[in-house]
Parts: sequence; structure tokens; C-alpha cells
Amino acid sequence: MFHRCVSECRLPMFGLEGNEKNIDLKETLEPSCSNIVKRRICIAYKFAMVALTWCAMVQSIYDESPDRASWIIFSTHWCTLISTLYLMSSLISMVGPYQFSVQAGTLESPKFAKWTWGLFAMSIHCQLFVTILFWYLVYDGGTIMFKTWYEHGVLFVIVAIDGFFIHRFPLRFKHIFLVYLFGISYLVWTGIHSTTNIGNTNNSDNDPETDDDALYGVLNWNQRPQASAILAVVIVFVVVPVLFLFLWIVSACIPRRYVEKTELPEDEEEMQERRV
Repeated sequence: MFHRCVSECRLPMFGLEGNEKNIDLKETLEPSCSNIVKRRICIAYKFAMVALTWCAMVQSIYDESPDRASWIIFSTHWCTLISTLYLMSSLISMVGPYQFSVQAGTLESPKFAKWTWGLFAMSIHCQLFVTILFWYLVYDGGTIMFKTWYEHGVLFVIVAIDGFFIHRFPLRFKHIFLVYLFGISYLVWTGIHSTTNIGNTNNSDNDPETDDDALYGVLNWNQRPQASAILAVVIVFVVVPVLFLFLWIVSACIPRRYVEKTELPEDEEEMQERRV
């Protein structure tokens, strides 16, 4: 495990090199491309999941009435947006014109491949993160609506099936920097939010003394700055790396789509040698 971690740290974040084999980018972006029946089933499934995600997101925004603009202030909805972008990108990689520019066995990931791969790394982690934290820290009982199930569990399963089992995108250890980019950005946003009068449209009232203006009661910078700082440190230095390590191990256990290194053109072998 340690050796794998060290070897991945020496590779580019979106590099396709392996110890003995390289990732087959074409088969990763276009799984089952040689079997027309499997390909059509896969595309139909992905269309359905994208449509379902859009419907759930629109319903969630509609339910924020009367202030629907406040939908974007919550971490769950940041994750929903990232996951929706990922599912759309993975669908486009199979049905869009982009697929014809992918060369099997290449060592250089095109920009769109990096975009889709990076979105998966962020979305799978943030979905697991918000799912665990919601049910453990936020949910306090009561009726559970469909959008709550969808945003805190179902969407995680959809992203995992799409990324881990359909495309088999590998999580590289360096992808943790993308995860931190998302997590720290949202923590900074909670601090900015606490200095404004935006409040929490789901809970706030006109009494400035009540503990209901923060985005989350457990992360209230105005009322409990010390406890919020401690929680932020725990999230950054414990929760995020532990969850990422779990997903990284899961990814390592899933077979990837490889090509033999000997199948690469000579000029690409020279490019790899120059990297080393």
C-alpha cells in the first residue's frame, strides 16, 4: 500500500502510466465500445441517471421557495452541482463528438478527459462526505423527503457506479488536492457567510440572538467560533484524508482497463522516458 502511494505521487495527477501497464483511455472513456448492445444499455442508463439528477436538483431548488437563490449556499448543493457536471461529462465522453479524438494507449490525457476524471475524484469524495455528515451531524429526525434521500446517499451510489464500475476511473493519490480544493473553499465560504446577513433561509428568524443564522448549527462561527475552528481542523486533517484513503483503497481493488506498454508508439515511450 505504501509503495503504491509513493509510486503514484511520482506520476502526473492525470497520468496514464503504470508499473507494467498503462491505462487504456479510450476504453475508460468509452466502455463497451466494441459491443453495440452493452454500449446502448450503458448510454440509456447514463441518460436516465442524468435526467433523474436534473429532476431532483430542480425539485430541490423549487423547494427553497421563497428565496430560491439561497439554494447554492449549502454544501450538499455544491456537491450536487459537481456530481451533475461529472455525470454529464461522462455521458458526453460516450455519445459526443469528443470520442473520435481519443487514441487508445495514449500517455497524455486530453483536457476533456482530465476534466471528467477530476470531477469524478471530487464528486465521489464530497458525496460520501455530505452523506455521512448529514446523517450523523445534521439530521435530527422527522419525515424524510425524496430529495433528502437522493442528495444524501442515492447520488453517491449513482456516482460510484458510474465512475468506479462503468468507467473504472482510478483515484490517484494526488487527487486529494482536488478534494482539499473543494473542502477548503467551502470552509472559507462558511466564514464569509458568517460575516454577512444572508442567514439560513431554512431556519432563520428576526431575532439576532437565536442560533439559527448559520448554515449548520455545528459550524457556527458567530456563536461558537472555538468549537467551529476545532471542527474545521478535524474535518481538514482527519475526516477528509480518512474518507479519501477509504475511496482510494476501493479504487485500487477495482480492475482497470489497461493496455500493454509494448503497444505504445515509440514516440510516446520517449515522452515517458523524458518524464523520468
